[in-house]
Amino acid sequence: MFVVVVDLDAHIFGVVRLAGIVRTGWTTSKLQTAIVNAHNQHTYGLVSLLIGVNNQYYGQTVSVYCTEFRALLGLAVVFAGGRP
Repeated sequence: MFVVVVDLDAHIFGVVRLAGIVRTGWTTSKLQTAIVNAHNQHTYGLVSLLIGVNNQYYGQTVSVYCTEFRALLGLAVVFAGGRP
């Protein structure tokens, strides 16, 4: 599974950046760790965050998911150049 990152401004000019970070089966904590370790300093015109079912599968609590998902939303906003 890959994260597809498209900068809409750049897309108009024919540029699409792809980032392969995510693997199937990851929890929110594994995704957060991978994002931090990737040291990505780019910002993008569109950011999508789809994560969560694996937390439940691995028996993690909803409160852990909520805390980690909020942190991931914060990272997503950073990647969107501060535009939520």
